[in-house]
Amino acid sequence: MQKAVIIDDERLARNELKKLLLDFPEIEVIGEAANAAEGLEKMEKMAKGIAEAMGARCEFTIVHGYPFLKNNPALTQKMRNAAEEYVGKENVVDLDLWMAGEDFAYFSQKVDSCFYRLGTRNEEKGIISGVHTPTFDIDFQALEIGPGLMAYLAITELLN
Repeated sequence: MQKAVIIDDERLARNELKKLLLDFPEIEVIGEAANAAEGLEKMEKMAKGIAEAMGARCEFTIVHGYPFLKNNPALTQKMRNAAEEYVGKENVVDLDLWMAGEDFAYFSQKVDSCFYRLGTRNEEKGIISGVHTPTFDIDFQALEIGPGLMAYLAITELLN
């Protein structure tokens, strides 16, 4: 069983996440916090309390990894509109949020940013594996579209 502490500054968001997690019996919500510092403090207190109850001691260390990736909403909408102009509205789709590390996140902490993914799969050709898998392949047509799209997005932003 995985234990989770929900951290969000909005109580409503914390409550909604707790409801969603009810569908995952392998995850037990053991606490919540309104900010990261409070969450880390609660996690350390819980870990040390469990260790002490078992006659042991615990060292609690947080290793901070990548920052979160921050898409600027206004810039993202402008880039979405430009991408729809370039590749057609039917070829621009929203993706679900996912938890992953991404180098681009460092840039997004410093300047307004818009992170997008270029589709490289082609089911008709059997190219269906995700990136970072041993069976990953790329539809090379994406390499024809990608640089043009990137240039178009940059020019669109520079002209505004």
